[in-house]
Amino acid sequence: MSAKSGIFLILLLLLGAAGFFLFAPQELPESGAVSGPAGKAGPAKELRSGERPETARRESARAARSAEEGREATRTLRSSVTVELSPDMKAFGEGAALDEATAAALEAGRLQGAELHAALGALGRSGGEGMAKAWEIVRDEHDPAAKLAVMRSAAAKGGPGLAAILKDGLAAAHPQIRYEAVELVEPLQGKDEATRREVLGAAASGDAAVAAGALGQLAQDPRKEDLALMFRFLDHPDAEVAASARGTIDFYVDAEFKTTAEAQVWWQGNQAQFDDELEPVE
Repeated sequence: MSAKSGIFLILLLLLGAAGFFLFAPQELPESGAVSGPAGKAGPAKELRSGERPETARRESARAARSAEEGREATRTLRSSVTVELSPDMKAFGEGAALDEATAAALEAGRLQGAELHAALGALGRSGGEGMAKAWEIVRDEHDPAAKLAVMRSAAAKGGPGLAAILKDGLAAAHPQIRYEAVELVEPLQGKDEATRREVLGAAASGDAAVAAGALGQLAQDPRKEDLALMFRFLDHPDAEVAASARGTIDFYVDAEFKTTAEAQVWWQGNQAQFDDELEPVE
């Protein structure tokens, strides 16, 4: 064998070995762990029994996308609000009952400042009807801090009248009241879904910041009813809100819509293809 032939043979062997290591198929780790989506640092996810790697990757990417949608919408809402109202909530705790003279002064609009807050607190503690009455008194926002205090107290107590109060708050003149009307809904997830969804659905017709915050909450661990509410945001006049709704819906059901009506028609014929957690039914 000539020297040139020997060198040529060695080069062929080296190229073959390199090709094997570069292009041979890679094995999944024996532990069954699947890493998160590209560019997302985090712990490996253990495969459930019988789960395919593709399903685990999709769920991991889906969770990351949903969480980021919620965070971004919340940042949008918060960055648009200047917090300046700091009502003293002590008056809405334990205290004296509302006497007739104070009740008359409250009804006539003669109370202000600490006296107004104390009277509203006493009225709110008298029950659901009292809280509704307190809200009627502050609805005109002659004292925005008092209105915010009543709204916070109503949210802390809960009850059937809360949805109406928070929906009113979404349309308040003061931006901080609108902001908190959305924020106060978040703790209701898993506890009072009817009120939560009623308020978040109403936020679809609010200003861009309110709508963005509500959409962000709906995008966090959504169920079928949450998706149906997201459809309402497709018609929002703010282009960014509508685009965010479009992208979020597309992510969960792999379908893109231009209008609320178009999405609702599609959903009527296709919702049976998904379980309550928006996973495809096999």
